[in-house]
Amino acid sequence: MNANEVFTSNYLKATDLGDNKPIVAIAGVEMQTLGQGEEAETKPVVSFVGKEKGLVCNKTNWNTLIDLFGAETDDWAGKKIRLCATEVAFKGKMTMAVRISPVKIVSNDVLTGPIKPKAAPVAATEEVSDDSF
Repeated sequence: MNANEVFTSNYLKATDLGDNKPIVAIAGVEMQTLGQGEEAETKPVVSFVGKEKGLVCNKTNWNTLIDLFGAETDDWAGKKIRLCATEVAFKGKMTMAVRISPVKIVSNDVLTGPIKPKAAPVAATEEVSDDSF
């Protein structure tokens, strides 16, 4: 049994991505109350076109989205981002987290990830081929 699959969640976790770095289109942003009782917090959750799980935004990902698309979240719908799992420091420990990176549109039908020298373009049809979450 995979220990990461014991407690399921409606929200995207780094373990849901594994080594995949899917390109997803933002469906919308909604404020949701997470947790219970005195520990309940209201946080932004980004939903994605064709995906069941949304991403609970931390300050790092939130600021990345603002830098990419501006402060009006209604304008984010339809915008594409790349999701990846990466190791980050959190409360003095290294842990896996989901991070957002930009997607550069090269033409109407070709997308690439973060700009890298001699990077091969990724066909737009690949963005929906990953059903990992």
